[in-house]
Amino acid sequence: MALAHAILSSILKHPSSGYELAKEFDRVVSHFWNATHQQIYRELASMERDGLVTAELIEQKDRPNSKWYSITDHGRQVLAAWVAQPIGVSAMREDLLIKLRAESLVDRHILIGEIERHRQIHLDKQAFYGAVIARDFPDVTMLSSTALADYLVIRCGVRYELAYVDWCDEALAALNAHDAIKNS
Repeated sequence: MALAHAILSSILKHPSSGYELAKEFDRVVSHFWNATHQQIYRELASMERDGLVTAELIEQKDRPNSKWYSITDHGRQVLAAWVAQPIGVSAMREDLLIKLRAESLVDRHILIGEIERHRQIHLDKQAFYGAVIARDFPDVTMLSSTALADYLVIRCGVRYELAYVDWCDEALAALNAHDAIKNS
């Protein structure tokens, strides 16, 4: 996925300033697609040049002027074409797994501590997603199609976090069992 697609999918919901988009990325999109504020602003300028978005300058008295971006018909066509195309499965990149492969270089308890730390981080993220679901999606049967899509995205996040916690539990049990056998 290109950053432009992530931005277009956000602007599709409602026109936004670069600042609002960066906040939405921090709050929502960053859970499954990362981009810095600088990358977002650079991409918006490029998308405007390519005719994917238009920008309206909003003059403000007490703050700097702001540009509000809207998706163009061409932007909708580009996004629709991308959505309609099959995509490959994203490759998993997980530093902790590389550390695990090199565990023989350090005391095992260092790695066990790192897995426990990651387990807690993923539990916290799962709890965050659960709170968002309880707050924003109390009755799934009453959701609009746009809200249903947002709900399904966050449910994927919940499932991912739960699977990661399960793996951490499995890894911790295996490492501890291995230590117990080795030390007996």
